[in-house]
Amino acid sequence: MQEINSNQKGKMAELRLEIRALEKNWIASKSPEGCRYDYVLDDGENLYRTQVKYCSCEDKRYNGGAACISFRSWEGNDRDVTRTKTKPYTAEEIDVIIVYIEATDKVYWIDKEDFDGKSAMTLRYEPPANNQKKGVKFAKDYEW
Repeated sequence: MQEINSNQKGKMAELRLEIRALEKNWIASKSPEGCRYDYVLDDGENLYRTQVKYCSCEDKRYNGGAACISFRSWEGNDRDVTRTKTKPYTAEEIDVIIVYIEATDKVYWIDKEDFDGKSAMTLRYEPPANNQKKGVKFAKDYEW
């Protein structure tokens, strides 16, 4: 079987967002091409410009159990050898980043405070081997 490419992974993350929005009785509206955000989420009171991410990588610095989420966008496509990362997302452009982490099969809500001005963050979905809690961002605290 052929490996899933990044466009397919992105579509899978979008479908997970749509399913979760339906479960929460929210409206998920796809944005036009060329926007810095993928969806507008409507909870009945607020609108959220939403960027959607798929995360299949484990952050090897943490001996497993953690996912590193990039807050940068890409230019180009899978077949484009000049594909490059662009600047990180800002709070002026989007309100939230929704991340689907393959290892947990769950969707996570990342607020502006966690992504604005940053290029990445690590979410722990398993406890650290040394039981550290201070400074650790646990995935369960971000579940949407």
